[in-house]
Order: sequence, then C-alpha cells, then structure tokens
Amino acid sequence: DDLEVVYLVPESLALKVNSSDVELLIKDESRIKREFRSRIRELVSEPVAEENIVIIPSIGEYTEQGYRIFFDNSVENSFAYLSMELARLTDDEENFEEPVVIYADVTTGHNIYTNTLVEALRTLIASRKLRWIAQGKLIPSKGEPIKAYLVSIPPITEDTARCKIDIQEYDVKAFFDFPVKNDFNLGQLIKSPPQGYDKRQFLERLARMYSRELKEISELIREARIAFNAIAYNTPLAFLNREIIRIHELNPRDAINHVWKIMAGVREMRVIKRDGDALSVAYPKINGRLIVNLLLAFNMLWSLQKLRIDLERIIEWDSWANLRSIERFFSEVYRKVGRELNGRFLRREVEDIETKAFEKLKNNEQKLLKEIFEVRGSADLPRNFFAHSGFLKDYTLALRRDGEIYLKYKSEYLKTIRAWLERPER
Repeated sequence: DDLEVVYLVPESLALKVNSSDVELLIKDESRIKREFRSRIRELVSEPVAEENIVIIPSIGEYTEQGYRIFFDNSVENSFAYLSMELARLTDDEENFEEPVVIYADVTTGHNIYTNTLVEALRTLIASRKLRWIAQGKLIPSKGEPIKAYLVSIPPITEDTARCKIDIQEYDVKAFFDFPVKNDFNLGQLIKSPPQGYDKRQFLERLARMYSRELKEISELIREARIAFNAIAYNTPLAFLNREIIRIHELNPRDAINHVWKIMAGVREMRVIKRDGDALSVAYPKINGRLIVNLLLAFNMLWSLQKLRIDLERIIEWDSWANLRSIERFFSEVYRKVGRELNGRFLRREVEDIETKAFEKLKNNEQKLLKEIFEVRGSADLPRNFFAHSGFLKDYTLALRRDGEIYLKYKSEYLKTIRAWLERPER
C-alpha cells in the first residue's frame, strides 16, 4: 500500500504528445509533466502525482509526422540528472533515516535510458550504504538501508492476458573511501557550455548565480574529507575534537539540494533553436561522475556526523578522552568500515601509553607524553603523528585519575593537527 509508482519520461516523447507544440513543451517542464500526467491517467486508474513524473534529458535525433528534433546532449548528463532525481525522490525529510525498497523496470524504453537507470540505481544503492557506513551499513533496529530489484517484463500485446514478471535483486558494494579526490570547484563541474557560449563567461555567470551554494558545497567537502582522514589515518583523538573536526553543524541534505539547484539552473541554460519544422536543444555538458561523487560524499558525511555524536560519551570533561574507551570504541568502528589494521596499531599505542602513564604519573597528575616516555622532541612531527595513531608525544597530554588514563591535545596545537589531516600527503 505504501509503494509509489514513478514514471521516467525522456523529453523526446514530447513529439508523441503534441508535435506542433513541442517547443513549448520542451521549454516548460511543468507543462510537459501535465501532458504526460493526463496521458497516464487515461491508461491507469490510480491517481498520478506530478512530482512522480521525472523528465529525463534526451539524447539524439527524433522525428514524428515530418517534425524533427535533435538533442545535443550526453549519456553522462542523463545519468547525472537521473541519479539526482532518484536521490530527491527517496530522500525527503520523512524517510531520510528510513530503509528504502525500489523496483526498477529495465525492459521499457530506449536502451540508453534503461542503461542510465541501472547506473543511477547503482549510485542510489551506494549512497544509501555510505549514509550508514560507519554504523556497519545497517540502520539501528531497522536493518539494511536499501533493497533494490530489477524488474523484467516480456513484450505485452493486445492479446496478452497474463505475463510473468521477473524480479531480480540488485546490489553493489560501498567502500570506506572518500569519493571526491580534489577540492570542489565550478570549473570541474562544467565540461563544456552549449554551443555559442564562452566557457569562462558561462562559469562566471553560474558563479554569480550560485555563489552561496558553491561556497557551502566547498566547505562541506573540505570538512568531510578532514573527518574521513581522521578515521582512515587512525587518529581517533583528533576525530573527537570539535576544533579539529568541524562537522557538527553541517547539513548534508542542504548540500544535496544545493547541487540539485545548480543542476536545474544549468539545465535551464540549454540553447533551444527552431528552424522551420526542426528543433535543436543543446545542453551544457556536466561532469556526471563528479555529481555522483558529491552525492556519495554528502552521504558519507552524514554517517560520520552520527558517529561523532555517538562517540561523544568518550569525552569525560574539558576535552579529556578515556584512553581505554578510545581503543574499545574505535576498534569497533574500524571493524565496521573495513579498516581492522587500524585497530591493531591503535591497540599497540594504547598499551604502550597506558603502561608508561601508570608508571610515571601520580593520581590527578598530567604531563606531555614526551615527558612520560622521556624522549626528545620529534624530528618529523607529521610523520610521527600519523605513525603513532595521532598520539604525538610532543602535542598530547596524559592524565591519571582514579585508575584511568585520559588524553587530550594541548590547545595551541589544534590548528596544526587540523592542517595535517586536511593534507596528509604533504
């Protein structure tokens, strides 16, 4: 009863609806949706919501009753727009934390669009899994975040009374790897403007139109990458510090909406020309892989935010973190994200620190780790930071209290640690 039917409509089908009015239909998406809604209601008894009709950018040349239309577009564009549409349809406020079940009919329509649908479905599955990657890819008490199925239907004719529908489960893997490798910028997003536009002027126009959205997307990607690096490079004390990891106030859902808003604006900047009974539609070419990677990164950030909130109980007071709690909780995190080796290195560091701290510290006494270990300052600070699970002896304070060891960074070094996590390769 709670299933919704979504119709994916290539815009080239506007020719089938009304070839004499096709230009108006192509220019006005809401109009073409109303036309198709009317046609669908003639065929099915259930009501069709306009938001459940998705217009897919078309590719290639089509003719109908002497009228010709040519779409100067790319498969990558269609893939990117459909991926974002699936995210939009399944990510409203009510079900953002709910499991989703989706059935995709892959036997209807042109091969280009069915292949694009399968690729977009792969993106949706990976996104949903990354949203819960740090929680073991499971929604607490609700199970898997998404189940997807490919539906195959044999040809149906007027003589077909019944037919067998084949339903096959479809799945893809999601890995703990940050999807966006470089800093985000608008030049990466737009591969080429439509014919007749200068690329520099085109980008400048977009930058003016979406300056706030672009700035927020860039900030979110930067902060998400730093948080990811703190886990990937095994620096749990840094992940727990809000001055180093600043993800608590970011909103991944807003970022997804920003990308969609920019893509919708880019789509509106296509060039439509009419020449007698011929119409051409030239789309700006976008970087579909980057769009998908942004979507994946936003979902991973959401998982890291939930993890950060869940792990705040490790912080006892004034940024002091219980050493054994760090080892216990982060070993479990590393198991869930497939970084078990991090847990082994972390355990070794914790045992070494604990042994020395109990030996050298009195109750309620605190010292730098380099004083406890009686070593000189590190010659290569960044290397030793990452080599010792973030417990750099020059920067890390240890406190013994009531039979427990607690750690925190000296506050004057937090900006330096953050810079290392932002660019670990430097």
